[in-house]
Amino acid sequence: MSRKEQLAGLANLCETEPDEALKFIKSRSNVIESTEDLNLLYFIKYCEGLAYGSKGFLKIWQEKLNCEDLTNKDMDYFLKELGLKDDDLDNLERSLQIVKEIYDFDPEFLSTIGPEKIEISGISINYSIAQGKIDIIASVLERCKPGKVQEILGMTKLDYFGINRIKFKKSYSNTVKLEIFLNIYFSVPSIVKSVLIIDYSYNPSFSEHKYLECMLFRRTFDDLGPNDSLKVLGRLDGVLCLFPNQTYSYIDLEEEISELKIKMSEQTKAIKDLEKLIGEVPTVSEIEWNTFGVKVQQDNQIVGLNLYKKGLTSLPNTIGNLTSLKELYLENNQLTFLPDTIGNLTSLTYLNLMFNQLTSLPDTIGNLKSLTHLFLGRNNLSFLPDTIGNLTSLKELQLDFNPLTSLPEKVKKALKKLKKQGCKISY
Repeated sequence: MSRKEQLAGLANLCETEPDEALKFIKSRSNVIESTEDLNLLYFIKYCEGLAYGSKGFLKIWQEKLNCEDLTNKDMDYFLKELGLKDDDLDNLERSLQIVKEIYDFDPEFLSTIGPEKIEISGISINYSIAQGKIDIIASVLERCKPGKVQEILGMTKLDYFGINRIKFKKSYSNTVKLEIFLNIYFSVPSIVKSVLIIDYSYNPSFSEHKYLECMLFRRTFDDLGPNDSLKVLGRLDGVLCLFPNQTYSYIDLEEEISELKIKMSEQTKAIKDLEKLIGEVPTVSEIEWNTFGVKVQQDNQIVGLNLYKKGLTSLPNTIGNLTSLKELYLENNQLTFLPDTIGNLTSLTYLNLMFNQLTSLPDTIGNLKSLTHLFLGRNNLSFLPDTIGNLTSLKELQLDFNPLTSLPEKVKKALKKLKKQGCKISY
């Protein structure tokens, strides 16, 4: 008998006679542990995990259910109808602990045991016989002891939760087939015990635009009373996004909110510093060329600012805090220079500085790579920084009525480059 046949026989024995298999593995432990063949070592480990899984459930499943689908089975079914005991669940835990050891040695090893490609809702994914066995063991343990799989493996799947621990938001209306997403391993900071499917969403900032958006809870839906809201379950401070390519992303809302608060406080500081110079800056719904005020969008980010004809001789350095700003109108003031922090406004697309007294521009102006329109007419500019050539998105550059008598060769080349890219330049 070949070694391959012997190992196949051992795997089969682990499922049919798990106690005999464990005795055999224990009797060969010295030989197994001294082997330099890592593949053999991992396979024996897998067999040991399979044996404990069979002691806990696989044997019962094969004998009583004839390999019936476990999708709709829950805790009551396993504990009451099949009669699983604490000892059985302990064996399932031991099985997954061994699986975790294998994952720690080589995360890809189990996928090499009986590998095959399967199709789920038209999506082809890699699967294996070993993964199938582990999924059965994990599903039973997770439904009987919510959160236990994630506690042992450090990761889990929606498939392990069963239908009683997955609910849908009332507004959820998409008919996407969930099977695509159920078998994605994910890992998040806290133990997850139930999931609310929020939506099948679209976001162009993700490489996989379409994704299943899930809200995670620390307790199960069984903890809800008839008048309780989902708050009772202890929502995690984040949202899980599952992608059709079998990957996931966890968005930590607490972290995002913290960053947003910092950003908002920085924005507030910039406006307060401006108000020390010109008085209260009103909020306006739209920014026009001569409309004094600030435009704030729904997420409280400042996106527009018009300080037309306010007698400004300088700008505070904190102007650079307005990193979400897209439009900035500073026409008809008495500005003689701009702070270097103007280069922080990397979201800026429109900048109007006409009718000021600027004698120079900071090199950091070249950081404004989103800028499409730059108006510098009617100033006292005698030269331009070389970095003007970095404004690769520029469509219009207006330099009329400035004493630009002779430009350095570098700047001339930069302007020619901009012209070639389709930028309209007047001076």
